[in-house]
Amino acid sequence: AKKQSLYRWAKLIAANTWEEMEIESEGNQYMERAMDEMIKMSQDEIERYLYLREEMAESDRVSQLASAKYLGREEGREEGREEGVRALILDNLEEKKTEEQIVSKLMRRFSMSMEEAKKYFCKYAIPQK
Repeated sequence: AKKQSLYRWAKLIAANTWEEMEIESEGNQYMERAMDEMIKMSQDEIERYLYLREEMAESDRVSQLASAKYLGREEGREEGREEGVRALILDNLEEKKTEEQIVSKLMRRFSMSMEEAKKYFCKYAIPQK
């Protein structure tokens, strides 16, 4: 009888489907309880997987929002900088400042290279057609 009981436990543990497990555990309260626990553990595992998947999705969403905010701020800063450069050039032209004076101010106030400052000067000082 002990061998048969051990054999049934081995078959229960080795079962590939819930149906096989149900057949093997039927009539043995200990095996039925073990099967119930295995079902519960597998459900917990599924729930844990679903929970982790939801958490990962939320984390990705938060990360994407943070990234979008950062990019938006960077774009805003760049637009603000661009507008500041344009205003400085146009104001200085109204005050009859020379290209060299304006380029020098751009380099100082916006930490630009001479080449970059000259590009901006050409972009805003020379009327676009």
